[in-house]
Amino acid sequence: SAEESAFAQIMGDYSETAQAKMQAVADQTGVVAGRLTPYMTSLTSKFKGLGYDIGEATDLASEGLLMAAAFWDRSLDDSMSHLNSFINGSYEGGEAIGLFANDTQMAQKALEQGLIGDKKEWASLDEDIKQLARLNEAKRQMAASGMTGQAAKEAGAYANQMQNLEDLWTRFEAII
Repeated sequence: SAEESAFAQIMGDYSETAQAKMQAVADQTGVVAGRLTPYMTSLTSKFKGLGYDIGEATDLASEGLLMAAAFWDRSLDDSMSHLNSFINGSYEGGEAIGLFANDTQMAQKALEQGLIGDKKEWASLDEDIKQLARLNEAKRQMAASGMTGQAAKEAGAYANQMQNLEDLWTRFEAII
């Protein structure tokens, strides 16, 4: 109930729409929506705190969830932690899930995307723009490596189904 309370508090009147976005991720990845709730809440809160409105924040959070769910050889918690570290600018965290970058490379990407006019401007960019640039770079790298869509290919795998069952059982016990 703490997860659901936090979700409702962060999403407010947008809860129904946010739930639908999270369910869309669940449908694409084979991960039950309940397992995604704390991560959707956390990422949405992060992006809201950076100044994005609730619609943009939940869209960005959904993109993060889709990426994190691609790593079946890692727990969802582990892959979310590494992805979050990368988005926050701790590039070593991203390396654990195959994302490689540094500030020099990110400055070049921001220059190519028209976010800055000179590489030197990267250091003075607002954090919301830096984190969006890192999220976009993570998506680009995952697509280039073939990881995009991997979760859907392995949705029926034993490990995922057992984690789904464990989450559903925990929620059932909470109801009782």
